Amino acid sequence: MGQIYGATLRAIGHSMSEEIIYDAEGHPLTRDLRSYGAPKIGDIPRDFRAVLVPSDDKVGPFGAKSISEIGVNGAAPAIATAIHDACGIWLREWHFTPEKILTALEKI
Repeated sequence: MGQIYGATLRAIGHSMSEEIIYDAEGHPLTRDLRSYGAPKIGDIPRDFRAVLVPSDDKVGPFGAKSISEIGVNGAAPAIATAIHDACGIWLREWHFTPEKILTALEKI
């Protein structure tokens, strides 16, 4: 279960806050995890729950399936859809920041 929570948290970071900023010469200004914007475990939504569903998968060894990849795949589209449902705009590029939302709203 920890892999699912970690993967989902990482995907939330990719979608909303993680960013490397460069100066005009291409040198990174983002030099540590604090300025990079990586989320911490306390940033996971309080109502987040991972549910394991039984499967009879014949492809994986002993019916095994991947687990952490699923947590990464769904976050960005879910966040983009939530923004659309709330504001009526589609953001099609990461990061989904308040500034990008306001800019898109001004174009409506």
